[in-house]
Amino acid sequence: MQWTGFILVGGLLGAGSSLYVQANEIHPLEIPKSIARITETSAQQVTQLPDIILIQDIHKHPEAQRHIAEVIERFHAAWGIQSVYLEGAFSDVTPVGCQEGESSMEGGHLTGAEWAACQIGSDLHLYGLEDPTLYRLNLIAYHQARRAQEIGLKEWLPNEQLQSLLSLRMTPSSYALFEQQKNAVENVSWLHNAGIEAAERFYELALARNNVFIDRLVNSLITGPKIVVLGGFHTADLLEKLRQHQKSYVVLSPTVTYAADPDLYAKRLDESISTLLVRN
Repeated sequence: MQWTGFILVGGLLGAGSSLYVQANEIHPLEIPKSIARITETSAQQVTQLPDIILIQDIHKHPEAQRHIAEVIERFHAAWGIQSVYLEGAFSDVTPVGCQEGESSMEGGHLTGAEWAACQIGSDLHLYGLEDPTLYRLNLIAYHQARRAQEIGLKEWLPNEQLQSLLSLRMTPSSYALFEQQKNAVENVSWLHNAGIEAAERFYELALARNNVFIDRLVNSLITGPKIVVLGGFHTADLLEKLRQHQKSYVVLSPTVTYAADPDLYAKRLDESISTLLVRN
């Protein structure tokens, strides 16, 4: 299994509506709200398959991963979509752990896209969206920011904005606002705090990855609609870039009924970082 994505995501679910797409004479497909919900489309009415079907990922959340797998399987069965692009991978992905069944998703070892590939077989192809160097740098930045969190969070406890920054809970818009306000401040001690600098480096690298994602998608030699599985942190910027390239899209969020386990997420991420550090 390739490296898995790691941007922390919150509040992914939007107003619920079933996806009901009519593509010429092809039978329509309905995604029940119990599985996933439309949060945004490039058109007021979805009457045919868009260029990009973006599924917002909730990393290491077993229920979300099961629903992502089901969405992919439905699109493949109804329209024969064969191409799925993944955050957190930088080459073709071959699932490992298919023989263990859905329990691999419960333990955070297998993603929904990988499980869909286990079920469908060679007719479904998983492609990485990442640049390996940039992705590894972002992983290391995450590790460094996490190490600096404990001291930094105690030091800047009264400041909610710095708390959000150090906890890596900012959205791209809130980070942009932080940077704008920070540039108007002079001679403040936290400007050169190691924890603040580590968190900023993490966010800057995460945003830089968006340029790689759009380049991979718009310059792909593979034709036809593409499924993209991507964390919520990257969604808004990627959609803006898709609009600039005049690409149509629909955004789906998997429906979940319970919160993700942050300990499982952190454990699997730490395993990826440990492997990376050993390799280097």
